[in-house]
Amino acid sequence: MGDYMGSEYIAGIIGGLLGGIIGIAGAWLSGYWGPRKLEMERAAREEERIWGPRKIYIKEMLDNAIREKGRSFNTLKRVTGTPDDDLRRLLVELGARGFTRENGDEAWIYKEIRPFERQL
Repeated sequence: MGDYMGSEYIAGIIGGLLGGIIGIAGAWLSGYWGPRKLEMERAAREEERIWGPRKIYIKEMLDNAIREKGRSFNTLKRVTGTPDDDLRRLLVELGARGFTRENGDEAWIYKEIRPFERQL
């Protein structure tokens, strides 16, 4: 009977430890990952709300640019109403790259059209 009580005692301790570990993991997941996921989703919605329409305009302007000339940075900025650094970030996100025209103006074009290996 003493041996039987010993195995119940050990099983109770192991069960308690496993339950505690699972409880801690569950609390961590719901307390850390849950809010983090919600925050990431909120940030993505906010990003799309603020920058989504501007990305559409920028993409349309780059799609309709004269092939080798790209679009003037000042034109992109004026049409979209985007601050300089934010506009450059959006352009890079859309797969564009900047270059300097012969007249010294900053312009942007898709990397596929004007790759770095082929400078014009």
